[in-house]
Amino acid sequence: MKKYSRVPFGLLIVVLLCQPLVVGMFTTTINHPHPRSNEGTIFHVGGSGPSNYTTIQQAIDAASAGDTVYVYNDASPYLEHLNISEAILLQGENQNTTVIDGNNTGDVITLHADNVTIKEFTIINSGDDWPRSAGIRLDTDNVVLSQLTCQHTEAAVILTASTGSTITGCILQYNDVGIILENGSIATTIADNTILSSSFEYQVAVVSCPNNTIEGNTITNPDDMGIYVYDSPGTRLRNNILTGCEEGIVFGASNASEITGNILQDNIVYGMSVGTCTGLTIADNTFMHDGLLLYQCHDNTITDNTVNGAPLIYLEQVNDQTISQHDGQIILVNCTNIHIRDSDIQNVCIAVQCWDCSNCVITDNVLTKNLCGIYLSGCKNTDVIGNTLNESRWEIFLNIMYINDCDQTTVTNNEFTFTDELTTIHFTNSNTIIFSHNTLYGVHGHAYNGFGCGYSKDVTIADNTIESGDIELAVCTRATVRDNTLQSGCIGCDSNRVVRILRNDIHPKNGGIYLRDTILTTLRANTITNGTLAVSLEACLVTKVIGNSFLDCGDEPATFTNSLLNTWLHNYWGRSLSHLKIIHGAYKIIVSDFPPRVITIPMINIDMIPKQSP
Repeated sequence: MKKYSRVPFGLLIVVLLCQPLVVGMFTTTINHPHPRSNEGTIFHVGGSGPSNYTTIQQAIDAASAGDTVYVYNDASPYLEHLNISEAILLQGENQNTTVIDGNNTGDVITLHADNVTIKEFTIINSGDDWPRSAGIRLDTDNVVLSQLTCQHTEAAVILTASTGSTITGCILQYNDVGIILENGSIATTIADNTILSSSFEYQVAVVSCPNNTIEGNTITNPDDMGIYVYDSPGTRLRNNILTGCEEGIVFGASNASEITGNILQDNIVYGMSVGTCTGLTIADNTFMHDGLLLYQCHDNTITDNTVNGAPLIYLEQVNDQTISQHDGQIILVNCTNIHIRDSDIQNVCIAVQCWDCSNCVITDNVLTKNLCGIYLSGCKNTDVIGNTLNESRWEIFLNIMYINDCDQTTVTNNEFTFTDELTTIHFTNSNTIIFSHNTLYGVHGHAYNGFGCGYSKDVTIADNTIESGDIELAVCTRATVRDNTLQSGCIGCDSNRVVRILRNDIHPKNGGIYLRDTILTTLRANTITNGTLAVSLEACLVTKVIGNSFLDCGDEPATFTNSLLNTWLHNYWGRSLSHLKIIHGAYKIIVSDFPPRVITIPMINIDMIPKQSP
């Protein structure tokens, strides 16, 4: 039998007493300020300690649940991609100078464990590949991200199917996206962060993730949205500041949510847009120079909000009321017999909005410097009379007045002033429209202003004066355009049926009346002056051009292409004619697209009895 030598008792005592010192060469046991109550071990990275790890990942791999990996900034930046699989605290020495650099590839930090805390780092340079790379990516629960700076990533933080996590006190700037919650992440708190970017994407996105809280954040993104929430019921947006975004808050299909106490200022298009929601509380929000857009919403509580220091008037299912005061913004939903008059509303996204209302009157209001003055949708029997609308905030997707899906709308004796060359008055999907005796002042020399109407029936455009701009009809049936004066613009019709264009005085810059793919159109008694082309027909059927006067429109004031059964009669062609007038046209047949090959067959129409004088 082998014998074991005895260790002298005194030597054993010395070894036992020295044991903590031996361990201390590599780790130190302390009670650290950590959200968990258990003790853990600190693993040091960088710095001057003799046993400090040289990479963060080495220390993470050595750590166990409850431990801390403390990273000095001496060796910063750390060019690493970190994977965390234990419930540890990853602590940097200084938020601004302890840098983890992903070197423009992949995710910088990936979490595979619950109950992880990361704080006091700057995280930079994720990859730009797809699916999008992140500064921090996690699909775990109860994660705390605190006092972090994240820059130059595809997304600063992505949470997937996470529960109970917190992002607080972080600075997220110059990223494509700040924070993304996806795939059912719930009970997340995003609080007191500063998020700044000029990105063509949202900065906080919550998609299909219910019951999360976003509060106390300051967000700026001049190129797109600040906060985007969709299909996420029970969301709470509280006390955030959104300034200088293209759209501050975009909120959709997220019922029973709360949007309270936010400040929305100088956002370019909307301060807040909310769509297809019920059961919302929108209260105590402050809008400055932007405002609220509401669409397809009902049964919501919207109270105590201000726009430019004045009340935001919101009425839902209210009847027989007059609104007459200095308001910040007016929104009606499902109301009847409301009279809006004498309001002065400026510098908002949309001054007056009416949704699914009936028998309302909007009169004698001054609506200036707004993206859109009046927006009607789903309304019946609405009169818009004697208002002054002047827009100066450019946005190609809005019109100075927009009428959608409405019946029996009358717009008369209003004054519209366009200060942007792309803005118009627009009707769409509406029936029984009367637009008459209005004055439109446009941007001189730009014919994009004016009146447009699409996909509508029974339209009358009469006795209007348009200083600079066009009248455009597309996919309309039974339309009459008569007795209008266009001082620098034309009349255009595309894909219409049964249109009458009568007695208009047109002074176009480049052409007078354009018809394309129209059937049963009559042009009668119009005067077209100083246009390079008075009348152009393309792919039209059964067009009558009778009794018009073409003054200073060149030797060939009219032409036609692929148009049949045209009638030209008794028009004045710029001079007295003792003979018939030949109108030259063509029929074009496309033989092939690649390479392009077209056969052109010349055709003529004849005005048998031209007028001898205008």
